[in-house]
Amino acid sequence: MAKLFFAVEDSLAVVTELASGCQCEFALSGRRPQCVAFDPLQPQLVYCGTFDNGLWRSEDGGDTWNPAGLGVTHARILSVAVSGLQRAGNHGVVYAGTEPSAVFRSDDGGTTWRECAGLTDLPSARTWSFPPRPSTHHVRWIAPDPHRSGRLFAAIEAGALVQSPDGGATWRDRAPDGPRDTHQLAWARLQSGPIVLGRGRRLLRKPRRRRELAATRRRSSSCLRMERRRGPR
Repeated sequence: MAKLFFAVEDSLAVVTELASGCQCEFALSGRRPQCVAFDPLQPQLVYCGTFDNGLWRSEDGGDTWNPAGLGVTHARILSVAVSGLQRAGNHGVVYAGTEPSAVFRSDDGGTTWRECAGLTDLPSARTWSFPPRPSTHHVRWIAPDPHRSGRLFAAIEAGALVQSPDGGATWRDRAPDGPRDTHQLAWARLQSGPIVLGRGRRLLRKPRRRRELAATRRRSSSCLRMERRRGPR
């Protein structure tokens, strides 16, 4: 059985594939979901970030939801991701990004969280600003590297694409010629590069060798805030 999760305007759409077709149900209505991710090591464990209503967790594949554990100190959760390489027991390490910009990490399936300190100490942080709310900014997307354990990128809207080589223990600032307003990131799963970055109506592609980012005009996708869950057959 397969499930699709969509963070739509005011609820989380859960589409279940059945033998007779598909069934769509809605969860977390009124809580303004923003992002959703599942644990590739425990596919029934799903996380959903909301705007002003904190981080939520389902332990039964989206049938029921409860607030995630303590430690995330901001209520606006704009991004969530689970690493398939970084393991903590039977779970993947979980990262949640917030407004104002901060990244939190859980090593126990979302029961407890701690902040990955130092993000806003980066030199470029003083220039970060989200135009509709210029007094603040947020972590729009988190992308753990599927090939190198502990490496992850965080897209700050707006201001920087930063990275951590060690699971959030330390942070590296944006590259001088790197993007300033990255909305989505995706890794090539069968090789160590490239990274594809979505920025408004542009896609940026980083080749495997270090070169200047090449921009290509494309239509932007509004469906990337979706994770697919495939349970046991």
